[in-house]
Amino acid sequence: MKKNDIDKIKIQYINSAKEHRRASFSGDFKIANKEYKKLRKIFNDIQVNIIDRKFLIELLNGEELEVATWAAVHMLGLKFETKRAVKLLDNVARNDDLGMLSFNAKMTLKVWKEKGELTF
Repeated sequence: MKKNDIDKIKIQYINSAKEHRRASFSGDFKIANKEYKKLRKIFNDIQVNIIDRKFLIELLNGEELEVATWAAVHMLGLKFETKRAVKLLDNVARNDDLGMLSFNAKMTLKVWKEKGELTF
């Protein structure tokens, strides 16, 4: 896959992660579901090696938590760099000032620890 294509996918991922959070937190579940489907499509393309999963590391290390947490969740789903993903989610989960983002991280880690996998 060309660098230009990966850049477009990153932009789509970032935009969808942000919009999903905004829509979820404001109760606009129609938009949230639409953005979730876009993120799931990217996850599926990574899963079948159409897209290189390494770009998730860059997103995990970014400053925007709504994007980093999605990257972490997808990394757990792919069983890729799971220690890094768990570390980020654990830090978010322990920060109650983050509200629903913290709660979502806690629930994701709970499911991950109980089932050993995440599905989308």
